[in-house]
Amino acid sequence: MRQQQVWLVQPGQWKTIWSYALGPAEDALCIKALTLKNSQSGETEPLVAVGTCQSFGEDYPATGRVLFFQITKNPGGNNEEQEEWTAKMIYSREFRGPVTNLTSLEGYIILTIGNRLETHQWTGSNLMRTAFFDAPILISSLNVVKTFILFGDVHKGIYFVQYRDQGKQLNLLSKDFDNSDISATEFVINGSQLHFLAADAGLNVRLFKYDNKNPQSWKGQKLLPLGCLHTGQRVTRFLPQRIHSKDATARHAAVYATQAGSLGYVAPLLDPTAEPLLQKLQRQMVLAQPQAAGLNPAAFRRRFQHSAKALAGGQHFGKPLMTDGVIDGRSVIDFQHLPRSKQYAVAQQLGSTRTTIVDKLAQLVSVNTFF
Repeated sequence: MRQQQVWLVQPGQWKTIWSYALGPAEDALCIKALTLKNSQSGETEPLVAVGTCQSFGEDYPATGRVLFFQITKNPGGNNEEQEEWTAKMIYSREFRGPVTNLTSLEGYIILTIGNRLETHQWTGSNLMRTAFFDAPILISSLNVVKTFILFGDVHKGIYFVQYRDQGKQLNLLSKDFDNSDISATEFVINGSQLHFLAADAGLNVRLFKYDNKNPQSWKGQKLLPLGCLHTGQRVTRFLPQRIHSKDATARHAAVYATQAGSLGYVAPLLDPTAEPLLQKLQRQMVLAQPQAAGLNPAAFRRRFQHSAKALAGGQHFGKPLMTDGVIDGRSVIDFQHLPRSKQYAVAQQLGSTRTTIVDKLAQLVSVNTFF
């Protein structure tokens, strides 16, 4: 019977220096390095946590485990090559469902066990549950910023939750009422603004915000959609990445990977005043250059935004979103590949100058310096 393993690999040489075998028919679903607060000693402990799933066929319910590993280094003097790394499993606990995601929050560990979101406190020898929140079906993704939690359900959209240490509660702030099949979620931070990304099985990437003062949000109960782009590929994972800017404003982009093996990213604009010009340029570029096979890229980006559940992997009840809420970087960047005379003509049609447009595009490209 197949058996998966947890490996400790030495960087540089990429040699496996330690391994731990999981149980029969046990699959590792998530792994993350965490810093948990020991409630007994008050100290913080760096650990590596692994969440697993044990499936024994359709006649038996799936179960899961959480395993904690402690990584230690034995110094080898001045020679780094003589340093010895080792690991040991210090804790294991079974749950009545697969552990699909895990992360840390304010010294606690957050687990998604089937359709349940749970926070646990580490005592140094055991996990004590402090709060829980029940999702509709199955939690497929999990993200944390400070005390705010974003998770996606495999069939019921995304949820925005806050953890309150006083009273040990997980409170629902808002959610998406569309029945989207969520595969990945992530936060996008632009200074004091917090936005949410969600990738669904309809091959769309959607952008949301939380605004409890907006009447359309039903007093904050509904997340407001800002934009949507059809990627044409299934996004399997988002990775937050800090953006370094001259004004020292805290900004985070989201790098995504697709099932086909491609990479992309969604990032906030460094200059908000450039948004109207880039939106007009995005619309104009559809007409300014010949398209492959005569296809319409704007129509492709809006594909499956409003369609049946069986076709798009998500049932959306609102109006189809325009692409103006999200700038398609691939489309506007093509401006610099136009002939010089065509660039002047497009700039004149937009009521701007070629130099201004090139400067705005340079700012747009500078966002991806983290690659």
